[in-house]
Amino acid sequence: HDEALADHILAEAEEDWFVDRAVRAAYGVLVRCRDKSRIERTLELRKVEDSLGTEAATFMSHLAENYWCDAREVKDYIQILSQRHRERGVVSALKRVESAIIRQDYDGDSLEGLTLKEVTKALRMDAFSGLTPLGTAMLEEVAAMEARQGTSVSAGIPCGLASVNYRVNGLQRGDLVLIGARPSMGKTQFLLDIAQHIARASGPVLLASLEMNRNRIASRLGQGLGQMTSAEYYGEVTEENLTRLRKAAAITADWPLIILDKRGISASQIGAYARIVAAQQGRLDAIMVDYLTMLRLSGEQRHLAIGDACLELRNLAAELDCPVILASQLNRGVEMRDDKRPKMSDMRESGNIEEYADTVMLLYRDEYYYPELVDERHTRNILEVNVAKCRNGGRPGLSYLYFEDSTQRFRDASRKEVNDIVRPRQGSSIRDKQRDGTGGKTYRDGYTAY
Repeated sequence: HDEALADHILAEAEEDWFVDRAVRAAYGVLVRCRDKSRIERTLELRKVEDSLGTEAATFMSHLAENYWCDAREVKDYIQILSQRHRERGVVSALKRVESAIIRQDYDGDSLEGLTLKEVTKALRMDAFSGLTPLGTAMLEEVAAMEARQGTSVSAGIPCGLASVNYRVNGLQRGDLVLIGARPSMGKTQFLLDIAQHIARASGPVLLASLEMNRNRIASRLGQGLGQMTSAEYYGEVTEENLTRLRKAAAITADWPLIILDKRGISASQIGAYARIVAAQQGRLDAIMVDYLTMLRLSGEQRHLAIGDACLELRNLAAELDCPVILASQLNRGVEMRDDKRPKMSDMRESGNIEEYADTVMLLYRDEYYYPELVDERHTRNILEVNVAKCRNGGRPGLSYLYFEDSTQRFRDASRKEVNDIVRPRQGSSIRDKQRDGTGGKTYRDGYTAY
């Protein structure tokens, strides 16, 4: 007769948690008759009797007359029911794995990947139903906007770089974000900077590093947080540098940044690990993958396999309700042009990644291609971030970052640094204009980050 207790039971327990037919039917009556009259309840019981005989009705009467428990016991029972339901789900998942092994039908997965995927799906059976009335979705949008009212918080998850955040309006949950660049442009460091900011300020992050192992990642973060140059970090060990590294370790001790440094894994295996981390941490606020072309791909046509991997990661973003940030190395076509800045078209030979990505950022360092012109162009340590595509209400265009040698991290370029790069300048040499691909016009005319 405890109304609050009954509401708690109905909110927590599901009808299919019960294996016994009579118990499941009895609970079904309780769910359907919660707010009905005595006559309606009687009619519902008769329906159960017609389908199961008097077994269920007799069981309910016996239960009502002979058993009672307090609220604490009910909550314990609900936890036990939930656990048994999850255990049955895992058993069913393992039977599906067994069946796939017998048929030798892995769908491109390794045995490990198949097992992880099936088991983690079973443990998160209610995580993503996919069916939502429009009215409910609209009310969720109203609530989200109300939560941001009177604040400067963007709609998405802040990435820690104000100029980039302005362009993309925050990293949107459920989005696939592509970071495209040629080698040595700084895409790994760019990912690391975003990952550590989200882990520090927002929530759990899974960093799937297919290129660097965890020790190299830790050394990069240790250099930055300890404010040590590469020479100081890898050179003679001094007490001062050791103290700096210990402080950096203390700072990161509580960061929910999980490193997956297993090479040669597939997109489906990353998904399986991500589901495990999400279950352990309660949620994921970002998944970072470095980088696309190092994933293990299935299929004879590589460009189609790359597209399939991107689609799987995009579906993973929707399932776990977090952005998936995917680094991709662009093809060599960039090197054949006078203007080395990457374009969206540079991704078209790599499957359907341009189509599947919700947001595309293209990275470029002028200093890499024209080191002798950095002083004239004011491009030393400057990274161009071209937000070339932003499906969910962003502001496509250029942002500029500056790489701090002392902290080994990117920061937003100052207004003066940006203006020195952007403002059209007269009197550039013909050679300079030709190498910059501007055909005799003042270079970088019209580019702006503000």
